[in-house]
Amino acid sequence: METTYDVKVYKILTYKGARKTTYTVRWVVAGKRWREPFDTVALAEGFRSELIRATGKGEAFVIATGLPVSHRSKSAAMSWYKFAVEYVDARWPQLGGHSRKNIAKTLTATTIALLRAKPTQFAPAAVRTALREGAFNTNRRPDAPRDVVAILRWVERNSLPVSAWEEPGSTRSCAPSTPASMASKRRPGPASATVGSSTSP
Repeated sequence: METTYDVKVYKILTYKGARKTTYTVRWVVAGKRWREPFDTVALAEGFRSELIRATGKGEAFVIATGLPVSHRSKSAAMSWYKFAVEYVDARWPQLGGHSRKNIAKTLTATTIALLRAKPTQFAPAAVRTALREGAFNTNRRPDAPRDVVAILRWVERNSLPVSAWEEPGSTRSCAPSTPASMASKRRPGPASATVGSSTSP
């Protein structure tokens, strides 16, 4: 896990669209730009404050994730599957039918890539369907049939922790289209870590 103290946190970028306003936290870690959008200014300010506190304490940041090292212990305790299900439930009311389908499809591929072992006891198509139409469908999940429940329980037991994303060469590369906003769920150094107030990048 490669880390750095070369961190800059910028002002929140406010974008007022036709349907809603988005507040984006922007920061740079070892020269790489990171952005995280939020639906409310309070959430954006809260996340930005976390980054600033970490730099203030001289905490190192993980280059691969752009987040403080302290996040690693939190993400190691939660499985990817549980994290993905909670993400879907949180986003469900805000999404239209097309977006729901796209997210379910993307999370299905990512979840399969982040399993400790291949689910050889189940048909591949059955696993994909169980995840896409059961796990990642807030409305259908409570009434999922027994065969789907059995598959999802196996997936939950064999899902890697969220921290797997932080390892170089991890299976994260298998699903590059996973929603970037999911990363925000994740959360003695030299004085080189700085906090900027510039309006860039």
